[in-house]
Amino acid sequence: MNYEERIAELIEKHTFISKTDVVYTLVLEDIIEGRLKGGSRLNQEDLSMQFGISRSPVREALNRLASDGYLVKSNASGYRVYDLRLEDYISLNEFRNMMESFGSSLAVKNITGNELDILKRNIEETKEAVEKKDTKAFLHLDEEFHGLLIEAGKNPHLIEAYNSYGQRFHLFGILTLSQEMLAIAYKWHVKILQAVISGNAEEVAKTTRLHREATINSALRICRNKWSTED
Repeated sequence: MNYEERIAELIEKHTFISKTDVVYTLVLEDIIEGRLKGGSRLNQEDLSMQFGISRSPVREALNRLASDGYLVKSNASGYRVYDLRLEDYISLNEFRNMMESFGSSLAVKNITGNELDILKRNIEETKEAVEKKDTKAFLHLDEEFHGLLIEAGKNPHLIEAYNSYGQRFHLFGILTLSQEMLAIAYKWHVKILQAVISGNAEEVAKTTRLHREATINSALRICRNKWSTED
């Protein structure tokens, strides 16, 4: 489907969508679905012609995509799709591991009954996503699961720090998630929830840490060959 058809379909669904949001949404779809590979180059002039709109909304959309981590500015009017570097993946996930391990341990003493019910429902929906091999739904539920634990910890500074990296966590998830990782991650989520219910903060932190380490190792094994190690 070309841009003209996709634009028409998007406007039909969202009548009042802005031109900037149209460009942002469709370019992001191309990145997420692999039509635009890491390192692919984009420039305002070409996209303006492809979308049939002026350069101003195109420039705004590209700036937003760069701000969210999906693009990297390469020159005055050009960008390239972010190309995941091995060092970036490892360092960010080490940092994420520290936040999630600590945050999940805080959740043990601060979680409410309603939050616990939401976590249980998340686990049920995650199981369905795994059975259906629905990676898109799984990625959303995975982010929700860990975000819920951070929120349940009730530490406002940790919540703010964690949420500030949300877009980058999402991007890395898109670039690394594979079918074989779904069932493994689901089993870790079940173990984490069981530890939360048992009230064992130390076990929750340990299980969360082991889960993140297992995720890193799986991604390294599956994706190492396609990742860039150069600037």
